[in-house]
Amino acid sequence: MNKKAVVAAAVMVAVVMMVMVNFAQAKDEKGKTEVAAQAQQMQSPAEQAKAMLVGNLQAMQSQEVRLMVLQQLLAREAGDLRQMQAVFCDQYKLDVEKWRKGLYRYNDKEAKFTEVKEGQ
Repeated sequence: MNKKAVVAAAVMVAVVMMVMVNFAQAKDEKGKTEVAAQAQQMQSPAEQAKAMLVGNLQAMQSQEVRLMVLQQLLAREAGDLRQMQAVFCDQYKLDVEKWRKGLYRYNDKEAKFTEVKEGQ
């Protein structure tokens, strides 16, 4: 298995795990809210503050993990797009950097891409 396939598989596993965790969290959210409210009534103000701090820290860490997975997915997709652009431009004899800047338009009459000047 090549490196790309391993990375893709790892990312997909991470995404599936995130979806499963989010589903379980959403399913159990109501019960947790009720239990948390009862527990807070029994806690001292210092314990409540600590519990809130821990909850906020866990929520932030969870969001950071989601962000890292999304960044990995976006980087992979961007790499795939850049490769597709390079192949396309090579096939039709276009400058890939000009293509990425949007400097080509398709001309129906000539049935080919024509270069446009920057700023048009």
